[in-house]
Amino acid sequence: MSNSNFKIINAGAGSGKTFSLVLEYLTFLIDPKLELNHRSLLAITFTNKAVNELKSRILNKLFLLKTNPSEEKIIIDHLKNKLKITDDEIKFRSDLILKKIIYDYGSFDIITIDSFTHRIIRTFSRDFKLSTDFEVVLDNKEILSDMVDSIINEVGVKKDITENLLSYSLYRISDGKSMNIKNNLIDFAKILLNENNRIPLASIMKKSDKTFKKNYKILKDRILLLQTEIKKLSVNALDLIHKTNLEKKDFYRGTLYNYFEKLKNLKFDFSNSKNLEDSLSGLGQLYSKNKEELIKEKINLIRPNLNQFYFEIKLKVELFFLTKSLINNWIPLSLSSLMGNKIEEIESNEKKILIDNFNSKISSIIKDQPAPYIFERLGERYKHYFIDEFQDTSILQWSNLIPLISNSLETEYKSDFRGCLYLVGDPKQAIYRWRGGDVNQFINLNLKNSPFQINPEIRSLNINYRSKNEIVKFNSDFFKKSSIFLSDKTYSKIFEETSLQLNSNNPGGYITVNFIPKSRLKSESDDFYLKLLYKKVLSVLSRGYKINQIAVLVRKKRQAVLVSEELVKNGIKILSSESLLINNSDSVRFLISLMRLLINQDNIRQYKIILDYLWSLKFSKSLEYHSFLKRYLNLDKEHFFRDLSLLLKNNFDYNKFSNLNIYDGIEYAISNFNFIKTSDVYVIHFLDIIFNFSINRDNNIYAFINYWDENYNELCISMPEKIDALRVLTIHKAKGLEFPVVIIPFLDEPFISKRISNHVWFPIDKNNLKDFEWGLVNYSDKLKEMGSVGQETYNYHKKLFEYDAMTILYVAMTRAKKELHIITKDTNQANSPSYSSLFLSYCQNLRSNNNGEFEWGKSNINTDLNEDLREDFVLNVNSNLKWKNKIYYDSSLNKFEYKRKEGLLLHELLSQINSIDEIDFVIKNHENLKILNDFNVRTLKSKILKIFNHKKLKNLFNNDNKIYNEKEILNPKGKILRPDKIIFLKNKTVIVDFKSGKFRNEHIIQMKEYEESLKKMNYSKIEKILIYINDSIDIKMV
Repeated sequence: MSNSNFKIINAGAGSGKTFSLVLEYLTFLIDPKLELNHRSLLAITFTNKAVNELKSRILNKLFLLKTNPSEEKIIIDHLKNKLKITDDEIKFRSDLILKKIIYDYGSFDIITIDSFTHRIIRTFSRDFKLSTDFEVVLDNKEILSDMVDSIINEVGVKKDITENLLSYSLYRISDGKSMNIKNNLIDFAKILLNENNRIPLASIMKKSDKTFKKNYKILKDRILLLQTEIKKLSVNALDLIHKTNLEKKDFYRGTLYNYFEKLKNLKFDFSNSKNLEDSLSGLGQLYSKNKEELIKEKINLIRPNLNQFYFEIKLKVELFFLTKSLINNWIPLSLSSLMGNKIEEIESNEKKILIDNFNSKISSIIKDQPAPYIFERLGERYKHYFIDEFQDTSILQWSNLIPLISNSLETEYKSDFRGCLYLVGDPKQAIYRWRGGDVNQFINLNLKNSPFQINPEIRSLNINYRSKNEIVKFNSDFFKKSSIFLSDKTYSKIFEETSLQLNSNNPGGYITVNFIPKSRLKSESDDFYLKLLYKKVLSVLSRGYKINQIAVLVRKKRQAVLVSEELVKNGIKILSSESLLINNSDSVRFLISLMRLLINQDNIRQYKIILDYLWSLKFSKSLEYHSFLKRYLNLDKEHFFRDLSLLLKNNFDYNKFSNLNIYDGIEYAISNFNFIKTSDVYVIHFLDIIFNFSINRDNNIYAFINYWDENYNELCISMPEKIDALRVLTIHKAKGLEFPVVIIPFLDEPFISKRISNHVWFPIDKNNLKDFEWGLVNYSDKLKEMGSVGQETYNYHKKLFEYDAMTILYVAMTRAKKELHIITKDTNQANSPSYSSLFLSYCQNLRSNNNGEFEWGKSNINTDLNEDLREDFVLNVNSNLKWKNKIYYDSSLNKFEYKRKEGLLLHELLSQINSIDEIDFVIKNHENLKILNDFNVRTLKSKILKIFNHKKLKNLFNNDNKIYNEKEILNPKGKILRPDKIIFLKNKTVIVDFKSGKFRNEHIIQMKEYEESLKKMNYSKIEKILIYINDSIDIKMV
């Protein structure tokens, strides 16, 4: 083995990182000292794709080592040298360990960091007071939305919340912002889930509402006082000038005079502050050199006073900006503790846990526990750790792993044999800081600042095996020279010293850089970019490349949409997450419009969407568009669908459609509007979304429409990568991938966008607010005007943003294997580095070709025609959507599907049964149950009997009571509500709703909506009951 059991590998892009990991892992697997114990090895990476790649490579290498070792000479030589064993021993041990892994595959622990933390959470679930069947939530949007709804619903009920949200709404209105605060609060709540904020939040969340209110008043009073004082000082300064018989023209360019004049009216302009300070101190011009001596003497006489006024005002303006910025975020910050508690409440009630909270929960449990105790609880004895992409590891993730790793590294578990740690990463590819990744951990380890008693052995992989020589040479030189644009010396040094890579004897490669002309309008720039991009694609195709060998990388989703639209318009087949959005399907939008009409949502607009769809699909050649619209647009719903059915010659009945549950309704629509292809993957996935929503959340159409409106721009169909189309994807999604040809347009953005909306923590001086150590402010140039602390805070985050921008560019430019094409803009950002700045600087002394294009290498005809070809994607789908006619025939029906359909059927039966006496009759005569076998009928009947015989419900379900089933209620807001049952007793009214799946907070909100509507109809004493139908029947009195 090597000298150190703690190794750090700096692996630049394309340098064989995965091979290095596999080689080291195999060395430990085959080492005789380990006794073929794969259970003692834990490999951690960040994506499932990386997990699958590592596993498949290791298994493949083991197979080749036992069957055809001559193909793996590099690995054989390495193992013989390291382990001092023979070829036959390698073959023998590879065979044994391969069999052991296959027979014990569950212990072949190459997993994602999230999977490992999930395992720890499961182990310590009792300590966390979690249900054993908790669900991990990957997307926080849903829980955050529920949490904010829960808080807003307490307005008018809880005084503190009402006052806080009213104050916040009024403040936003006075600041020219929307009064709708829900989205703003959801965005703010994400701060609670980002572990980068844990230290300030730990202090903030201990503060009481009373403390927040007291200090909010202090801040508001301070704003008024500062405004008065700034005005007064500015007026006094101007009075002094006038009393000295001076005027604006006497000062150099009138700058100082204008400064005080603007401040008198509270107009802040610091564009000339440095020049003003120099002028007042005597280092710059306060008056023109050719001014009369008398004027100069007068100005020099009052210069000290003006200087004093300037700096007194400056201090007050700095405090004014800080105070105003603190107020902007004060009320959401005051709700942070309440938000945190609400999130925990929702997690507990719904038996869920946000993946964002994994690391903090683990840290709270294991930080004070000895490592042997943690090992014992985990039931594992990991000795050897392999961590991939370490540059993206968060502080908490690393601190949670340290005690486990430390125990292995520093404890001898066999004679002269300890555990190992193998870290692989590249600080130049650290692009996940926004979700907690901290590259400084990796940088510090490279500086041998180790948390262990053992110092690391540090090695670098410097040969690029991915890209052609010209691309390797270009990228090495470009990033080394561009390092000067990073203002942080450590970050600059990383790119200066580690960008250089060696060639792997892979001649060739072609690079171009194009500059589009300057343009004031963004739309014009976009047009230039898109036209040049299309031209590039055609040029690449003309050199023999296949369409699936090209990738276009962009930074933003908006750019991906523009690229996709442009290429599709020109007949180029593309594959992108944006092109796979379900909402891009005309058929899905048609179905959504049908659903919106059920809740009377913007009927005329929905009519037009439906008519546009039908006209383009069926009638564009036979009917004039405007006449077609005019004929149907102003009809009521009944006549609209009746006339359309006559035109289309189908049997669609809108009334029947409106009485079906969501899933059945859409199936009914698809069956009747038979031009909607049932094999359409968008439609199939749309049905899956409805199905999942109905089972896991609600069967209420209004709730589904809300869900759709919040998520439609993220819901995509899943498609295999092996498809014959050009790839369009964001740079973040391209990490870890490679493509023969890469084109990167839109490379003109500043490193720090003016539209950036990041919040940053500001350390508060005790003399400023004695009750608070931290406040939250917006990151902008105004931070520099908040005193020395503001300037330091600005500079600190500026360095991080610059590094983020450079790492993203590095990842993008190192994806290319054969050709790399950059499209940027001929513009330089003043005082702010940008991507344009980098390329302009790099190309400034070079000569472009006749097309105004800068070139490196030569454009050759592609001869690797079979490289990376992807298979055509064919989906065969059963087009018969009438599942009820065969619901129980399919013996292979999986449990999940069975539960869903059983739930829908139960719901339908319960809507027709009002008493226990009706159960047998309804079941016997229900058309969809005629083909059920006896067992399934008994199962359904048993569940219904459990409901109707339940001791809490027996008095409700009988023929003496008046019962409305799925009766529509139109509330004052125009929203249609449809409770499952409303039961009228002599002295009260009872609302009953049936649910499947788990309890959700929004179920309570929905029941309260029903209650409020009934109260407005003069029903006073109202009870609300939620009935959860799963393997058992659970009753929740709301």
